[in-house]
Formats: sequence, structure tokens, C-alpha cells
Amino acid sequence: MKQLLNLLKYLSSLFKSFQLNTTKDTNNNLLSLPTTVSTDEALARYLVGGRKNKNKLYSTKNNKVKPRVFMDERTPAELSVDRISTLTERESHELGKQFKKDHNPNQTYHGYGKIIAEKCLNAGANVESETYDDSKPYHANIKYPEDLKKEDIMDIANELVLSTTLCLYNEA
Repeated sequence: MKQLLNLLKYLSSLFKSFQLNTTKDTNNNLLSLPTTVSTDEALARYLVGGRKNKNKLYSTKNNKVKPRVFMDERTPAELSVDRISTLTERESHELGKQFKKDHNPNQTYHGYGKIIAEKCLNAGANVESETYDDSKPYHANIKYPEDLKKEDIMDIANELVLSTTLCLYNEA
């Protein structure tokens, strides 16, 4: 019986590694992911902003991100996220801190909202890998249909919030 359990564990781990098709990236020792985002992949939308404005990003009262996290004034039909299924929470926060350093160096990194790709698809958005010639191996975009009005995007953002887990960064 014990041998059967060990065989099942081995086959399960083999299947998972085959399913993810992950490999080591020799440049920075990060895992690279398949080109297509799987429906069960976890995605991180980073929470970066001023310390005084954190209430615009998330609520500690109900432990949720705010809908504006899933809206971007600069590119309304597209949101940057990172694919974090193969990462620990600490590694996910490291990516978030790097994002902050690259894009908003004078702001504060608060954490990220974690959502499963399938929830984006169910809400009417697509999720596409965009690694920028492997310089950002975890990067992807949540893409809304381009013909949507701002209020339609807000409806999707409100739906995504319901399925998002708030993962705050603790510097300690």
C-alpha cells in the first residue's frame, strides 16, 4: 500500500511539472512559464501608491482590494500583472518591489491583489503572457475587450474584486 501511495505522489508531481512545463532560467534563476496562461494560474496586481493614499488601493476593514486596482487610466483596456503560481509569497513580493522600483520609485509598495486567471476570463477579460523577449518572464496582461466603455470596465473591475485575495507586504 505504501508503495502505491509513493507511486501516486510521484505521478502527481510528474504530472504537475509536465502541466506547468517550467524550466530554470539560467540568467537569474527564475522559473519561466509556458507561453499560454493557464486558467488555474495565480496572478498578482501590485498595490503601489503613497502611504496616505493606500485606502484608494485596498481596505484593511474588509481585507479587499478596491476596484480601481483593476482599472488603468493610461491603458484602460490592458492591465499589467505577474504570473505567480510557481513563486512563494516572498518571491511574489520581491517581484512587486522590483515593479515599484522600475515604475514608481517614489511610491510605497503595499503588496498585491492575487486573482486566478479563470476569474478574469469569467468576467469577460482575457489574460495573455507578455514577457518582453524574456526580460520579464512572469509578466502578463489582463485585457478587456477594446470596445468597452469606462463604466463597463468598472463593472468587470467590481466583479474581479470579489475574487481577489489581498496579500499585504510586511517589511519585518
